[in-house]
Amino acid sequence: MATAVAVLSSTECNPAGPAQKAASPAVLQEFSNASEELSNAALKLPSAPLQLIPLPSHRDHKTEPDITPSSVPVSSAGAANATVLPVGDASDVDAVALPAVEVPKAVIEFPVPGARETHEMAVVGPNMLVVTQQSNSTLVKVQLSPITGRPLACARFLLGDFWAGLHGLCASQIYPNQVWASMQFKSLLLRIEPGLTMDSAPQVMQVITLPSSVYGPHCVCECGPDLWTGCKDSYHMVRINHSDPTNYSVYPCSARPIFMARHPTSLDMYASLDSSSKIWHLVVSTGQTEELDIPSAYGNTPVGLVAGTDGNVWFTLLGDSSGGNGTFARILPTGEFQWFTLTTPVASNAGLIHLAFDWHEQFNKRQLQSTASSNLHRLWLLSSTLVADAGKSVDAVFSVLIDSELGRITTQQSIFLPTQRCYTHRVLPHRTGLFVSQLWVSSLAHITGAAAFNAEGLPSETCDAYSHFGIGVPQPQFTYQLELPTRQRIATRMPPCPLPAHENSVEDRAKPEQTGTKPEPTTRPSKRARSNSAK
Repeated sequence: MATAVAVLSSTECNPAGPAQKAASPAVLQEFSNASEELSNAALKLPSAPLQLIPLPSHRDHKTEPDITPSSVPVSSAGAANATVLPVGDASDVDAVALPAVEVPKAVIEFPVPGARETHEMAVVGPNMLVVTQQSNSTLVKVQLSPITGRPLACARFLLGDFWAGLHGLCASQIYPNQVWASMQFKSLLLRIEPGLTMDSAPQVMQVITLPSSVYGPHCVCECGPDLWTGCKDSYHMVRINHSDPTNYSVYPCSARPIFMARHPTSLDMYASLDSSSKIWHLVVSTGQTEELDIPSAYGNTPVGLVAGTDGNVWFTLLGDSSGGNGTFARILPTGEFQWFTLTTPVASNAGLIHLAFDWHEQFNKRQLQSTASSNLHRLWLLSSTLVADAGKSVDAVFSVLIDSELGRITTQQSIFLPTQRCYTHRVLPHRTGLFVSQLWVSSLAHITGAAAFNAEGLPSETCDAYSHFGIGVPQPQFTYQLELPTRQRIATRMPPCPLPAHENSVEDRAKPEQTGTKPEPTTRPSKRARSNSAK
């Protein structure tokens, strides 16, 4: 039952004020009753009802004619001579189909139920996305189109109570179609079965209470039989066995642990400590821990940290109120850092908050157990304005192709989000493109096009070809492929890049073991202290 609460002015709330002296006894009694009701009432928030937000089909918006490549003929002789001819001449018996060109970048923003903070994402099943909203402890289910991957509808569910602080999210590899989540303000870890349909409410399958000495679990990571979480509020790293929660380890650390990952090669554990600008390191063979400082010459505030398909751990630097500098790094099996920096002009002040590897690469390694190897790895870097002053950073995704053998960037592309100052938060590769959570505006961005699937076919923004032609197509005539191709996009390896690497695409071009020297920094250090905004 909803209770109506009147909003009173300061003079009305003060019984000794002039307005109250002149008030009638009935008004004073009503005020007294309302005050007593508010002071004695217990705050009981019922579970949020199912909230469905139907989103129109993309085809409903289309007003242009449905032109297929075969319906726009030209002379074969004209095509051979690259001569522009009138199209649509059905009497041309020598007609051939025009080539279809995939749109380079397509970004659509989809609203989700309103909340102050929209945080983590995970994929459940083939066509379901789940998102956490920490500010009201709700889990949002987003139904995806099986063809285009675009959101079709969403529903929000309250987990626990309004104040639980649902945040971290990790798709389980052990429990199919389930996710691990953290309740930061309750110091709980949950195993949730969201359900594969929109009309099924999420079910909490397991609740793990953290040891009383730690609190504030932020992100969560499943590593075989163990869960790892970083307690952002108490400054601890915690390992806990999800089958036997009495089997756990607690490691004190500096402020504030955010992401954690197990090194694919050394099996050591690493975590980003954003406020301390350090990387936490657990040496598994000895059980000893250490904290590795981020050199100020490269930047500050490590946040995003993931295990890479190249056999290393990678992390990003967010920067501070003065912005970032487009710097990220990988941690080699020896524990050494190898630094990379984006060099396109639009990325010069990018504060990188998160990163992820190409979905198809991850799929091949996890689901197909592919043994095919490649030196080239596609990496998605998410830039955010979360802690930067206005105009000091950008909300964008940067696509880079890394040559792991040479230790250099070979191509770079940028994808800016339509809504700037949205505080982009996480990037999630999907078989149909990329999803980006926009923390401040209750929205998800879905990115498709060649930049999401076939970035190797686009010119690097550091090359002369881009400075001359941009993303122009080397064809005199063509049609636009407006929908995603329906063919399977599961490659056994990343295709080779047809473009030469730019001369200045990365600092530290050679591996440390090849040169034995430390690279000279080419970017300015961040000088101002960062804010304590949510990561």
